[in-house]
Amino acid sequence: LQKQPEINHDLFSSDEHQPAICLGSTNDFHKRVLGFEPTDPTDDWFTWFQYAVDMFNAISKVPLVDMVSVFHPIIPEGSLVITLHTLTNGSGGAIERLYENVLSASEQELSKTSFARIDDVFFGRYDTDYKSNNYINEVGERSPTYLLGHMDECKDRDKQDLAGRELFALDNTQRAVTMAFSETELGDILAVNGPPGSGKTAMLKAVVANQWVKAAIEGGDCPIVVGVGGTNQSVKNIIGAFPNVMHPTSYPDSPSVIQCMGRWIQGPNNYGSFFPSSYELNGDDEKNKPPMSPEDITDKAVIQSNNDQSPGVFHWLGGNSTASDFRSLPLQKDMYVKNAQEFFDKLFHEKGELAKVRGVAERESSQVLNVQAVVDELRAELLSVEVAMTEFKVALLNKVESLRCNYSTLEQAIALETQSHFSLLDKQANSQQATDYYLDFLTLSSGNISQRREIIARVCREYLFDEFGVRSDSLGLTDESIDHFYRVISDNEVMLNRQAINLIIEALLDTQYRFRLFHLAARYWEGRYLLACEEKILITRNQTNIKLGLQRLCMLTPCLVATTKSAPNLFSFRSPPGVNIGQFWLGLADLMIIDEAGQADIRDCLPLLALAKRTIAVGDIDQIPPVVGDTDITALQEHQHIHLLQFCDGQYLKNPDAAYVHLLANRYLPNAGGSILHVLRNGSRFSINQPGLMLRGHYRCQRLISQFCNEMVYDNQIFINGNLNKMKGVIPPLSFVESSGKTEQENNKSRANIAEVDMVVDWIIKQWPKVQKHYNASVEGKWLSDLIAVVSPFELQARRILDALKKALPDERPHPLGLCAIDAKNFTCGTIDSLQGAERPIILFSAAKGSHDGGTTHFDKTPHVLNVAVSRAKESFVAFVCPTTYGIGKDIEPLRTSEGKVTSSMKYLGYYMHKIGAKRLFPRQLVIIEADGKQKSLSETLGPDYKVVATGGSFLNSSFGAISKENKFRPAYEWMGCDPDEKRQTKEKIESILDEISDPAFDDIFLATDDDFMGETIAWHLTKLYAKKHADKPIEFKRVRLRGMDNQSINDAFDAPATLDVNRVNAEVARESADNLGSKLMTQAMTSQPGLLDSDFIRDGLKRNFISPKKGQRKKAFGRVKHASMELLYRYTQRQIERLDNKAFSGVKVTVNGMEIQGVLSRPRGIEKPLPLFSEVSNIKWTQTGEMVDEYIKVPVPEANTLGVLKYAFSNQDIPIKDAYDALTALYEGVVKDGK
Repeated sequence: LQKQPEINHDLFSSDEHQPAICLGSTNDFHKRVLGFEPTDPTDDWFTWFQYAVDMFNAISKVPLVDMVSVFHPIIPEGSLVITLHTLTNGSGGAIERLYENVLSASEQELSKTSFARIDDVFFGRYDTDYKSNNYINEVGERSPTYLLGHMDECKDRDKQDLAGRELFALDNTQRAVTMAFSETELGDILAVNGPPGSGKTAMLKAVVANQWVKAAIEGGDCPIVVGVGGTNQSVKNIIGAFPNVMHPTSYPDSPSVIQCMGRWIQGPNNYGSFFPSSYELNGDDEKNKPPMSPEDITDKAVIQSNNDQSPGVFHWLGGNSTASDFRSLPLQKDMYVKNAQEFFDKLFHEKGELAKVRGVAERESSQVLNVQAVVDELRAELLSVEVAMTEFKVALLNKVESLRCNYSTLEQAIALETQSHFSLLDKQANSQQATDYYLDFLTLSSGNISQRREIIARVCREYLFDEFGVRSDSLGLTDESIDHFYRVISDNEVMLNRQAINLIIEALLDTQYRFRLFHLAARYWEGRYLLACEEKILITRNQTNIKLGLQRLCMLTPCLVATTKSAPNLFSFRSPPGVNIGQFWLGLADLMIIDEAGQADIRDCLPLLALAKRTIAVGDIDQIPPVVGDTDITALQEHQHIHLLQFCDGQYLKNPDAAYVHLLANRYLPNAGGSILHVLRNGSRFSINQPGLMLRGHYRCQRLISQFCNEMVYDNQIFINGNLNKMKGVIPPLSFVESSGKTEQENNKSRANIAEVDMVVDWIIKQWPKVQKHYNASVEGKWLSDLIAVVSPFELQARRILDALKKALPDERPHPLGLCAIDAKNFTCGTIDSLQGAERPIILFSAAKGSHDGGTTHFDKTPHVLNVAVSRAKESFVAFVCPTTYGIGKDIEPLRTSEGKVTSSMKYLGYYMHKIGAKRLFPRQLVIIEADGKQKSLSETLGPDYKVVATGGSFLNSSFGAISKENKFRPAYEWMGCDPDEKRQTKEKIESILDEISDPAFDDIFLATDDDFMGETIAWHLTKLYAKKHADKPIEFKRVRLRGMDNQSINDAFDAPATLDVNRVNAEVARESADNLGSKLMTQAMTSQPGLLDSDFIRDGLKRNFISPKKGQRKKAFGRVKHASMELLYRYTQRQIERLDNKAFSGVKVTVNGMEIQGVLSRPRGIEKPLPLFSEVSNIKWTQTGEMVDEYIKVPVPEANTLGVLKYAFSNQDIPIKDAYDALTALYEGVVKDGK
């Protein structure tokens, strides 16, 4: 508590102000309070309370305990509450003032609001009423009036029949919610868990329509319904649910059902009005927030409070302002009556035609002279349709037995029962959906068991799964499972068929009657609105006017939409000066809807419950919970507050510590990941299987997308609409792009992966032409921001992608269908929660973090993050991920906790992608090189469609000494490495490359090892090892020979791939075999004697610096310098052959000047004379004829790598780098070029 207690200044008199209740004058107050020393801020409530009492006593002559008796005559039946509060400005001000109002309200005042249930919920005392699994079957025994309204949508404004409308019946779980709501009482709460795409909006629209129609039929007050959003996106969703309900065009000759679907007055083209905050409406220059556009203000039917500045209390803005202007009332009335007359003329004409067919009398249309007459006629028509709906249900139930008796086949029943004079369907209100449901009804009544069971499987899907554990739509069902599924239906066919008939009848009522009731009620309330405006002009914001003003808004728009923080201001009124009887009318709203309640903050929503008689909270506890900021409340502070308030009931919660554990376990605290839905589920009036109700249909995402969420999070309880099975997008439903870069961190918090940023931006730009063509996108219609969105777990990654996209796009549009920088302005690229509640056809998921960063991510054990990310995609979800981190390619399902939650959501995504065979979009080309150092630069040059892997050089070595005459000089290979551990690592690395080669996602495999004999041999070894490991997956390798790492050299090489050169491989294998054999001989020579073996071979090696004169530095192998090693072996072999040819003498000792030389006596070249006999030369005296001296200049050995040699040659010898490189290559390959 950081602020001093204050006294209400309105209770002091001044020259300008004289309150009804007066404590004294303002001047006396200031004199006394000046001498009152303020106390230091503290969390000790007693200190604050005592300070407040001392202040009160200092300025008042009346003791605190006597205040109630003093004020009682002025405030009859009132109670005075002394409270400590903080005066607050800002967005949370209305919520805090509402808290004060609620905390000071009497129990009686709160008893008929949803807030009355909260104490029992928090203390764990509330008992929900659990309905049976088959609760929906009760609909057969109910009157159809439990649901009186349903909303359809306009899909083609130019069509003047129901072919231009779209209407679907409620599914079973949506209907169960409306049934449960019809049983609620004042103060009740209904919590509904609605997974992504489950039709939450359709269900809520039915509830709103039902309230509206019911009040119209009863002729009572218009219900006040307020919808608040737990997030900004949810507010947009509620607003966006209503505009398309109207049919904007109709004509006098249009069917009556179309004529009553559009406005009969000038008013909002929306059935929802939006009450935005000042920040949202007017913008904020400092925060670079623009104001709402005039188009948005009109389309969203924005309303504003008048603040006594003009009549009406509330009014519409923009193009809808005419509806609030009392001066337009005469014109509005004339327009209303004219449109009504056209409607009734057409309606009664249609009824007359139908009466002729049926041979019954029907009254003719009468002239409606005024608004009241129209209202009365519309109410009469509402009552007539309500009766017709009830009779229709009875007629269908009675028809079941006659259909079974009268027709032997379904075909006979359809042929006759769909004719107009037999059909029970209303021709004028007959949509294609209604016709389809009627055919289902005929099938269930007249079809054979095979025909009936297909409809039973679809209509009774939830009951079949919950009661018998069977379903027919799971991925990978076996024939045995399908047979078992239909056997269950056959065994219970009588009961299931009866239930299916009841549900199909309800679907027919939705598509024949309930939507018509809604549109009739809409026109009825327009008339009531005109009558109300004519009766009284509202000026001041007193309680009565606030109620009337809200009711008038709801007459034209049955749902008022606001944020949780702005909603209280709809119910605020002005109190008389000096009288604090509350600023908000508690319990005024007939219904409060909290959308996306799983993301709504408990603290913001709790006091809103006191504003409504009933509450429906709809959301998903398995999505991202509300975010609690660093500067917000901490878990420690929550614990301290519970102790401070002594939160316990002495029974179940015996002390604050027990209470804290209870609140934490139930997620009733913000820092426990709690939301208002967590709270209200345990306060729901009705429940099925789990606290609250659950919507279990899915209507948004392609099946392969939604099934991931279904399996990972929802225990396979969701049923996916059959029309989502067929691929609709230009890209597969689930696919991935391999991204294995390393991230960087900003301020030790968020991360970014620059390589992946480039990949995402490159994908958007390169794929846009294909996306644009598929969706027929245009700048004027749906464009980039409507079709694609990017989400990432890391804010920095999302920011970098958006910045990179802006830079990558040209300033000007290259052609009418091309992208430019301005398209990135409204492009959605943010963290996953930024798109919660919204969707796009294509979602790109940028994971950023991969195996190079080690460990896991912050969201791995919280499946709701990926649940939200994946379920935003309607048609295509593309994951830019590291396959290792996400376990893609591994058929290993992650473990689950005892509560059924997966232990690794990341690995589950990889497992699921492997299970369904998700396609890798790119890289589609695999490039294999030798040097790790070239990997990055080559990847950057080739682009994201290429994956570059490196072998790390040669990986096989012919085992030392294995080559001999006995094994016919064939090499025996082993893995490279100095010890068993290194050899194992080499093997694992190469085998992983072989597995990647076998990946069918790669279109081409390029062997881009070095363009030399060793590179050719490495590539050859890969082909042989692959053929051995993956003999069942033969592929064609392409050989690419890189002669340089510049762009031109790389592009040239990949433009002209070749095949392996076996001659090069043979040469290298021969060289390697000779090297191995020579190494073996040299090793034997060097280890068999203490000194060097005095032979031509050794002397030549020493002379050419191929052999170290120091025994400890001698190696076992010559190395890969072919020319040198091969020359030594060649010359040695040549001498041996010459000796054999000339019968040379070995072991000859020559003594020169007392020095002995041992060697071999052989014939000099060019001399034909044969050698003398050994006996003849044994004592010959030799004469020296000339001195032969080999001179050598010793220079420093250059740096022992390619770059060092090139640098030395260029700096010290002025040899061009290209020439030096060619020379090195020639030396390396042992090839003579151009005679040099």
